Amino acid sequence: MQLPLSASLRQVLDEARREAQGRGHRQADTGRLLLGLLHEPDGATALALARAGATGPALRAALEARWAAGAAERDRRPFPVPAGESPPLEVDGDEALLRADASARAAGRDAVEAADLLLALFEGRGPGREALHTLDLTTHRARESVARHLAG
Repeated sequence: MQLPLSASLRQVLDEARREAQGRGHRQADTGRLLLGLLHEPDGATALALARAGATGPALRAALEARWAAGAAERDRRPFPVPAGESPPLEVDGDEALLRADASARAAGRDAVEAADLLLALFEGRGPGREALHTLDLTTHRARESVARHLAG
């Protein structure tokens, strides 16, 4: 059984799905999750990313370049989303949530936080991680920087 998602993380996921839906994409991939994190209510993950060298505009530009290059071509087919519903998460996004859940459990938390998802995105695959690497954020360096910032 998975841990519950924090209210903040639920808002991040909603924003990621809105990003995908706004573009007519079939699913919300890890890039959309990364963009969703920029809208986290308390802004901690966006600040951590910026301090690691990945500002919101730079991330969006890197992701747009990945999508324009066809990295997510399978996600561009028109997908009729019923009124009141949002596109589902792509498999890589689901896997990131599972890693975030494991991270929260290992830390002894009772809910999965946005920071857990952010750190999980560095370990997975998909456009989110690719965009971070495009910005010269190695997984190891970025993970250390973000974890240090989020720890206090």
